[in-house]
Amino acid sequence: MIVRQGMIVVGVGLTLGLGIGYLLGPMMSELFFNVTPTDPVVFGLTTTVLFVTGIVASLVPALRAASVDPLAALRAE
Repeated sequence: MIVRQGMIVVGVGLTLGLGIGYLLGPMMSELFFNVTPTDPVVFGLTTTVLFVTGIVASLVPALRAASVDPLAALRAE
């Protein structure tokens, strides 16, 4: 459940970021050196790195939550 919620946020962020980056890339073409504004390799690598980072960021709290004894957690409430 925790990983799914994290991946929804990551998916929405990547989708919006890729769309905005694709639209605004040509406006910043003077700042790029030896890369086209809509280079698929750059978009792919960036998406992959951010997706893996999102998975790791979601897995860490999920693993911590899975290691807690449910009865101990309910008694602490």
